[in-house]
Amino acid sequence: MTRRVLVLAVGVLVLLAGCTGGAGPGDSQATTEMTEATETTATATGTPTATSTPEPTPTAEWSSPTPPNSPTQVDEEQVQMGRISNVEFVNTVEGANGEGYSNFDLSVQANTTMEDVDPEHGTVDGEPYFVVLIDGKLVERTKLVLEQEDGQYNITVRGGALTNFDAGTLEVTVLLMDEDTQNDDVFGRWTGEIEYNPR
Repeated sequence: MTRRVLVLAVGVLVLLAGCTGGAGPGDSQATTEMTEATETTATATGTPTATSTPEPTPTAEWSSPTPPNSPTQVDEEQVQMGRISNVEFVNTVEGANGEGYSNFDLSVQANTTMEDVDPEHGTVDGEPYFVVLIDGKLVERTKLVLEQEDGQYNITVRGGALTNFDAGTLEVTVLLMDEDTQNDDVFGRWTGEIEYNPR
């Protein structure tokens, strides 16, 4: 009788040890899934994770834009119409010691309508775009712009273009152009000055 009780007790202990002991054959996968679920939850709830800081991308070097098809022709009658009614220096960046500007963009107000301007065909609309000259040097050229009687156009002047100039007063010229297959025409002109002072 005592022997039977001992065997039964040992069997119960073995069963209990199996329930509370090490992982069985199927427990490894369950443990892995539990760990992955915990990590996913931690990420979803905003727990910070280590990430590498990307290296800053180097600034693309400035290169002179494609010049108009030349020799360009000035349509004096169109220029005299005052097609470029206003130009403002915008997005200005103060130069060293707060004097002058180290960079700027341009906001141009202009009549860019070019209906029936092609002299050869007479019924073909023009293809307007702008160029920017600084001290006579081409620094920017826009893509073709929308034709509008009173349009507002923003022109970005890339900082790399300005590094070609010394500090001092720069003469800035904006030309409204009509793109042609051979000679592009000048339809509008504006000239102003800005004090350039690199950082």
